[in-house]
Amino acid sequence: MRVLIAIALLLALPGAASAACSKSTLQGNYASGGTFTYYYDGFPSIAAGIVHFNGGGKITLKSLTEGAYGDRATVNGGGSYSVNSNCVGTAKLNIRSNGQLVGTANLNFAVGGTKALPEILGIYTNQRDGITGSIRLIKSNH
Repeated sequence: MRVLIAIALLLALPGAASAACSKSTLQGNYASGGTFTYYYDGFPSIAAGIVHFNGGGKITLKSLTEGAYGDRATVNGGGSYSVNSNCVGTAKLNIRSNGQLVGTANLNFAVGGTKALPEILGIYTNQRDGITGSIRLIKSNH
C-alpha cells in the first residue's frame, strides 16, 4: 500500500507523467535521506548520504551514515537497478562496512520531479536486519 501511495504522489509531480523513463534517466549523484523502523521492536533509525547512479543500471552507495540505538555507522556498497518506462523501478543493494558485507537490501521506487531535477521516492527493505522504511533522493550537482 505504501508503494502505491508513493507512486501516486510522484506521478502528480510536474513532468513525471509526461516523460518515459529508463535506466539512463538516473545519472549522477543524488542526496539521500530516509527514516526506517526495525520491525522486530519498532525502534526508529535514520540515514543520509550520497548515492550514485551510472545511467546503465549500476548504483553505488558512496557514503551513507545511519543511526540507530544511539550508535552511528557509515556504510558504502552498491548493486544494480532498473527503471521501467512508467518511471517505476527497483534496486538490489549490497551494503558494506570496512569492506565487509553487512547486509543486502531491496529498494522499490518511483521517479518524479523534472528532467533537470529528478527526484526518487521509495520503500527500502532489508529483511536480514529486519528494517523497512521510506527514502527520498534528489539530484545533486556535487
